[in-house]
Parts: sequence; C-alpha cells; structure tokens
Amino acid sequence: MALLHHYIKIAAGHIRLFWVFCLVVQAIWPGMLAAAPNHKVPVVILNSDQSVKKYETLQMEFKQAFPLSTVDIDLGTSRNDTQVIRNVLSETLPELIVCIGGKAYLTAHRLAPETPKIFCLGINWQRYPVSDQTYVISNEIALTAQLTLYRFFFPNIRRIGVIYNAEINKKWFVSAAKEAKALGITLVGGAVADNDEIHTVQTTDLANTDALWLIADGMVLNGKAQVMEIFQTAQVMKKPIFTYHPVFASLGASFIISADIRTMARQAAQTALKVCNRREIVQQIQEPAGTRIAINVDKIDAWGIRLNQRALSQVNDFIELQAAADSEGRHE
Repeated sequence: MALLHHYIKIAAGHIRLFWVFCLVVQAIWPGMLAAAPNHKVPVVILNSDQSVKKYETLQMEFKQAFPLSTVDIDLGTSRNDTQVIRNVLSETLPELIVCIGGKAYLTAHRLAPETPKIFCLGINWQRYPVSDQTYVISNEIALTAQLTLYRFFFPNIRRIGVIYNAEINKKWFVSAAKEAKALGITLVGGAVADNDEIHTVQTTDLANTDALWLIADGMVLNGKAQVMEIFQTAQVMKKPIFTYHPVFASLGASFIISADIRTMARQAAQTALKVCNRREIVQQIQEPAGTRIAINVDKIDAWGIRLNQRALSQVNDFIELQAAADSEGRHE
C-alpha cells in the first residue's frame, strides 16, 4: 500500500510538471512566432557599385523616399558573388528589384527574369534586354527639351554636329535631326563605323558647324584618351561642346544638360510603390523628371558665341575650369 501511494505521488508530480510546461509554452508561443525570421521583403536594391558617387546618391535618396523595407546588395564588393545574390533573392522573394546601373540590371535580368524591375542610371538603355516587366527611368533628357534649351541659350547656333556609331545610333540621329529641324536647328551627322574615323569626321565632316553635341555613344566615348582627343580637337577648332554629364566639365564642356539624380531617385520610389501596391503604371519608359544645367560662360564669351543673358536664370552650375578639374572624381 505504501509502495502504491509512493507511485501515485510520483505520477501527480509528473502531471503538475506537464501542466506547468503547457502553461509556459502557451505564454511564450506567440512571442516565439513573432520572433521567427520572416525574410520576405517588398524590394531588393541591386547596386552596380555603391562606391560610385551617383549610384550611392540614387540609392540613398530612393531609400529616403520609399516607405517600405528593402534589402540592399552592392555588386562592387567581392563577397557578393552570383551564388550569394541568388540565395538572397530566393530567401527574400522580392516583389521588385531596383537596379542601379547596367551591371545591376543585367545581373537581375539573368538571375530573376520573371521578377519586375526598375532600371535606373543605365546609359543608353536601348542597348539592354528590356522585358514587359521592366520599368526604365531613362538617363537621357528628352530630345525636344535638349534642343529647345540649345536654341534658347544660344540663338545664333544653328548647325550642330553629332558623332555617332552608325550601327547603334542611326535611328536616334534620324529622329533627332527631324525634331531639330522643327526648331530651326540643323543636325550634321558624323557617322563612324570605327574609332579610327572619329578624328577625321570631327575635323572634316563637322568642320562647318557651330557646336559639337557629344552623346552617350559607347564607340565615340571609348576610353578617356579618346574623349580627351575629341575635346582637344574641339578646343583647336574653337567649337563649344554640348553634352550630358557633369564629368565632362573638367575636360572643357561648354554646356551640360544632365538628369538630376535626386529627382530621378524620388521618381523611381514612386514607381516602386505603384508596383508594390499593384497600381497601374502608364509609362514603362519614363524620362527623367528633373534636369541640371551647367555652363562655362567664360569659354562661351572667349569664342564670341552669343549667349541669351535671360537664360542664365535657368543655370544650376557655372563651370570654372580649375574648380571642375579639382572635383572631377566627385561626379562619378
């Protein structure tokens, strides 16, 4: 009887321990669920190289304007190889990938072809494989806007030369020439099939022009030495160069119309929010919403080019060659 009583006490003790365990589990289980990792995020930001100033600026401004969470991947660091990126994408299952720069977009296109993407800061985006799931914030200012500003700032400049790759940019040139004609400007084309033709075309075919328009053409801008030669030749010919990026200020560009990166970032953030909220996006290809204008007034005056003084109120930056040379690295 004493032995039976002893076993009953042991059993009762086990039952009490069981119920205590149940109460503890009940109390902490919701917290355990809340603490469980949930890796799914709305947006992954894929940056070609965050050490590049313009890429860093766009990412920072995007994150400030975008209210949802993101996971950021910097392709400029060696630790982010293909397998690491593939693992991150499979763990996070993003609704959207924001691609900053061409390298980022090509990587996302290869590793996550079905995931919607926003593509920013890709020079000449037409060269990239753009699908129906890709939304492009173009790096190029609208043709009409650029040509109108050229005419507004420089009323006497009527013939503008353009060096371009005949294979890649012929259609662009034909379209640009048509729009220019409507504004009273003649575009003189210097089509090249090889790098070796650039100097000859610039000094002969484009000799009878008032200015040179340097566009984002990979063949024409093939390396710093070639670009410097174009600017040096223009200096000898006393022809102003109009172009699209502040980095050319230190080389002697006279007039620069560039996309405003901070405005572009906010534009990308608005588009990303629409994608995440399943709202309609009217334009798959969007022109940059903001621009910056820079001018070298001293060079324009030295060459006797008439400048519309009223237009100067539209200028964001006045180029001084020494200051531009000192800050060349900061534009990239």
